[in-house]
Parts: sequence; structure tokens; C-alpha cells
Amino acid sequence: MGARPRECPLRPARATAVTALLSTLLAGVVVTATAGGAQSATCADVDVAFARGTGETPGLGVVGTSYVRAVTAELAGSSVSSYAVDYEANSSQTSAVPGSADMVAHVEAVAAACPGTRFVLGGYSQGATVTDKVVGVRTASSYGTQLPAATASIQATTGPFAVSTTTVSSTSVRGFGGGTIYYPTTTTAGTFGAVAIAPGYTARQSSISWLGPRLASQGFVVFTIDTLTTSDQPASRGDQLLAALDHLTTASSVRTRVDATRLAAMGHSMGGGGSLEAAKDRPSIRAVIPLTPWNTDKTWPEVTSPTLIIGAENDSTASVASHAIPFYESLGNARERAYLELDGASHFTPNSPNTSIAATSIAWLKRFVDDDTRYTAFLCPGPGTGGALSDWRTSCPM
Repeated sequence: MGARPRECPLRPARATAVTALLSTLLAGVVVTATAGGAQSATCADVDVAFARGTGETPGLGVVGTSYVRAVTAELAGSSVSSYAVDYEANSSQTSAVPGSADMVAHVEAVAAACPGTRFVLGGYSQGATVTDKVVGVRTASSYGTQLPAATASIQATTGPFAVSTTTVSSTSVRGFGGGTIYYPTTTTAGTFGAVAIAPGYTARQSSISWLGPRLASQGFVVFTIDTLTTSDQPASRGDQLLAALDHLTTASSVRTRVDATRLAAMGHSMGGGGSLEAAKDRPSIRAVIPLTPWNTDKTWPEVTSPTLIIGAENDSTASVASHAIPFYESLGNARERAYLELDGASHFTPNSPNTSIAATSIAWLKRFVDDDTRYTAFLCPGPGTGGALSDWRTSCPM
């Protein structure tokens, strides 16, 4: 089976860690459901829900039985229960939809009764499709029952997709300085939305590289780029973000994995100002996320794309009073807008892994690039203030 299931940082009572264990025909994910309340003595530490393969008799199936045995051996010292998904597993491959509903119903029922139980979800053959639908992996058919957004971890450092990378040389492209593409390795989940991310003034892509695998593991193709020169201004960085998206969708080695109608722009500092420039020039962009943005232009009535602006309370380079907040307040024509302010943070906070930045960005991309309304729950009313956040504003309802 491989690695021991591990818990990830969670928002209490709202999030679930989802970590991919197996892929291809044999699929499995670890889910930690936090529901509140006391754990009964009859509750298992880990519950394995498995969907058998096509044509197998009701129960766990041959692979599922071995799978449960392997999980139990791996978690010696922990109590493990198992559940065989109740579905037809028919030869016409049409029973994955009701199978997904049964798996979700089981997880939600056990999570309510046993808030401390972690779940391992698995499936073989058609059962793998059941599991894909439950955790939100796109399949040939988008129908099926998914775990609600409250059970999909946006705070985990690693999402449900394994990630690969490819380097794009500056000499092989035009209009920007090359970069690195991070993408889900699966070839069975359809196409993905994509986001291009630009660094700030004097910086290179390494300054925002942590976002590449973090976002890609949640089901996006991510392109962290270098600019033509490190002193390029926001308008130029916006043009370069658009050039990078065009390369990604038409010429890159992963172009067949990208849905060219589901694109986003993101950036730090002048790169954040550049993401607004990109959205102004190309209204078809689905989402914009400027991180501690800087731009001499303070008003953005031209931007209609849903825009999440992330500011830093103690930013002395692009103070929120003269940059992030005026930018947000000028977005009156944006379909949706939100402003998140990081408590006590500096201009350079987005250059290091940050759970608040990642979680809110993932929710924004899922909601507006993937059009997954489950993630509205993380944005409306939103995280509020206190703790890591000093301000939160939004255009709810979305």
C-alpha cells in the first residue's frame, strides 16, 4: 500500500484531509472527517470504504479484501473497520453514480457518529470511478455524488493529485521568460483548469514556486514564470502572464491536459499588479488572485473577472491603504470580489508557504475556474478575522 495515512492541518469542523494513495485502476484516498462531539468507544480509528470491481459479487471483492488487509497491517495498533460500497457494479458501467452516493452516505454517517475516525476510500475497476466521483476527480461523466466541500481539504499541504513538473526554457518561448509547469500526473481525469503566476519586482519564479505543487495537487495546471527582466513593470507582467497562458494552452507539452476555457492569473507584488492588467486585457480569464499587489494604477473598473486580493497588514512596500484596499474597492464591475488581509504579515509573506494564502486561493480557483459551487462555503461568509487574518471583505452572496 505504501505510506502510512497521515493527517493534514484542518479548519476545525469544516475540512477534511484528502491525500492520494493509489491511482489508475486501484484508487484510494485518506480522508479525515472532523465533525465535533465525543468519539464512542465502539468507533474505529480508521474506516476503509471500498467499491468492488465490475462483475464481482457483493462485498469488498478480491482486491478490496486484500486492500483492507494491507491497511490493517500498515496501521498495526489502530482499530480498522471496513465497509463494502453497496452498488450494482454492472457490466454496462452505469452503476458508479449510485455507488458514489452510497459511499458518501456511509462516510457522512460514520463521521457524524465517530468524529475522530479517519477514512480510507478505495475502489477497483469501476469502483475506482466511484471513488473518483466521491473526491471530485473529473471523469468522462461529471455526474455522481461528491463529498461536500467541508470534507475536501483546502488547507492540506498536498491535495489528492500526484504532481509532475516540466521546465520551459526562456529560449523556447516568446513574450515571457520561461518557467516551470506543475501538473497532475493522472491521464484519466479529463482536462484541468490552469493558472499562470508571476513573481514580483527583482524576483524570479523561485520566489513563488511553493504555489506550484500546492495548487497542482488540488487539480490545476500551474505555470510559475520568469519575466523577461526582473525589473519589468506591472503592465508588462500582465502581457507576459497572457503569453504564458497562450503557450500553456497551444504549445506546451501539457496542452492536452488544459481546458483553455478555464484559465486564471495570479502574481506577487508587481506580478500581482500584472494579474490585474491581464484580467483587464482579457475578460475571459476566470479568476484573478493578486498577492500583496503593487501598481501605480489604483482603480480597476475594467476588471470583470472574479478577483481575490490578498494584502499584508504590515506591508511597507505596497501598503494596503494605498494598494490592496483601493484595488479591492475599485472592483465594482467584477463578477465577484474578496479581500483577505494577513495579520502582522509583510510584503514578502507570499514568498513562503502560507496556509491562509493557499486555502483561500484554492477555494477561489475551485469556485470560479472549476465552477464548483461546493467551495462557496469557504468564501461566503468566509474565514472572518482573528488569528492569521486581520481583515476579510467579500461581495457575498456569490
